[in-house]
Amino acid sequence: MSSPNKTLLPFFCLLVFLAFEVRAQETATIAFVNALPTPASSDFKYRGQSIRPNPFARGDISTSFQVPAGSFEFEVVDSSLGTAKLNLDLSPGVHSTAVVYLEEIKKNGSEEILRTIRVLTVPGSQRPGFRILSAGIATPISLLADGQPVQLNPSSLSKAVGGDLSLTLTYPATSQEWPVSVEQKGPYLVVLFPDPDGKFQMTLISE
Repeated sequence: MSSPNKTLLPFFCLLVFLAFEVRAQETATIAFVNALPTPASSDFKYRGQSIRPNPFARGDISTSFQVPAGSFEFEVVDSSLGTAKLNLDLSPGVHSTAVVYLEEIKKNGSEEILRTIRVLTVPGSQRPGFRILSAGIATPISLLADGQPVQLNPSSLSKAVGGDLSLTLTYPATSQEWPVSVEQKGPYLVVLFPDPDGKFQMTLISE
């Protein structure tokens, strides 16, 4: 069995490598969210090294870190879904959240479902409140945000809703409700995505 220090060594080596790489060029800041609906943990890798010491459980968020701006390629390894190489286009000086999700589309003329790992890049906002992102939800959904209707299409992002420090989000179709309370004003990003039971799961990210 490997020691904790040996397990963490590749992760720290990656951080040192990125620190030297970003010195020489313009940088961006990125955080990752695992919105894949599988029960298995997933590993996100950059140049063959994991971007955090432990795999991502469903709904997990990474810490933010600096990377070179421009094209950023990374790899997602999931025991249920396989491996996917994904690419981000990051603007210099901008903090973004990369939400990794599963797209499911029926093949034309058959019942076969094509399952593809994809990523949505959400640039940070300066406005207070809560923005809502639909990730991997195949149909439009109607929500209530503090009682006000919000319509979300697949892979779409709402305008800021809710109060400065709280939000009650409701999905009337399944009677799911997510009360959100924070200690500091936003902006915040609320990511809604399917779970293995066919309901929705919510993850909250400070932008």
